[in-house]
Amino acid sequence: MALLERKDVGDVNNNINNNSSTGTEVASNMTIYINNLNEKIKIDELKKALHAVFSQFGKILEILAFKTLKHKGQAWVIFEDVKSASNAMRQMQSFPFYDKPMRIQYAKTKSDIVAKADGTFVPREKRRRHEEKGKKKKDQHDANQVGVGLTPAYGGTYGTTPPVSMFSSFLGLPLLGSL
Repeated sequence: MALLERKDVGDVNNNINNNSSTGTEVASNMTIYINNLNEKIKIDELKKALHAVFSQFGKILEILAFKTLKHKGQAWVIFEDVKSASNAMRQMQSFPFYDKPMRIQYAKTKSDIVAKADGTFVPREKRRRHEEKGKKKKDQHDANQVGVGLTPAYGGTYGTTPPVSMFSSFLGLPLLGSL
């Protein structure tokens, strides 16, 4: 695996803990966040490849990668200790992985697996996006039902047929009796 030995990669940023997008400091962490990954690679293959590349730095507890649109091209690698994560981040920064240079930084938050291990895990509230979406559809459906059958052209009751004369005048046709 000569491809994995990178002696020419130095510190890409002066401060490797600096999150360049927000300018905020991110504390050293057992979890590294990787982005700019090739989105065309299947998730299982991506996880196996990341494990092969990063296992040389220490024991990996978990690799998280998702196929949702929001998470494509990203992964989190959770190491057993901070030193392994730091070495991996330093040595693999800008490493060409599936023809794209990886961008690596410490994860902003502690991963659930690490929090459970040290006893600081607090379950997060699940997102209610789907419940709200269903509720909005129901409310919209109810609002649409209020005016069903009542049009400005015909003020009759719902389910009754308007007089034939209304159809023929609407279509510009002569009345049946006037032929």
